[in-house]
Amino acid sequence: MLREDYPTLQLRVDEDFDGSRGYGFLDYVILLGFLAILVTEAKTEDIQKGVTQNLVQLHTAAEKLGKRKREEKPNINVYGIVTTGLSWRFVRWSGFEENLSIEISEVISCEYGNDMKQAKEVLSIISGILQSQANFYNERRVRARSDGREDDLQLRTSTRA
Repeated sequence: MLREDYPTLQLRVDEDFDGSRGYGFLDYVILLGFLAILVTEAKTEDIQKGVTQNLVQLHTAAEKLGKRKREEKPNINVYGIVTTGLSWRFVRWSGFEENLSIEISEVISCEYGNDMKQAKEVLSIISGILQSQANFYNERRVRARSDGREDDLQLRTSTRA
């Protein structure tokens, strides 16, 4: 059913991604048409470096989305997830250029034992991000179909060799 509702949904590993602020490989990217959720694996001792790396990658995704959108002031929402496995941070990049807003969560420590309360909190946040992006995608898909622009529903990653 998920594949039927979202035929462009993909999970990619070590995806090549480049933009004006840098290039490199994304650890994981969840693609749903023109939307992306970028996941960065951070080294255990330094989740902040992972957040920095994720912000550069989110900038690249926002650039690509901003170029693809036809509106004068695009409404861009891109999400990032940074984790060491035990520590998690979530990033939301909204807008671009002069109307930019970046929200970064506090570190959520996740111990996988007992009642799994922390793991459930992390999964709840991830589920909320996925649902938010799916809702936004559905709204855009309906508009694109009615305007005959379904090809605008794809975010392209790098084709560098």
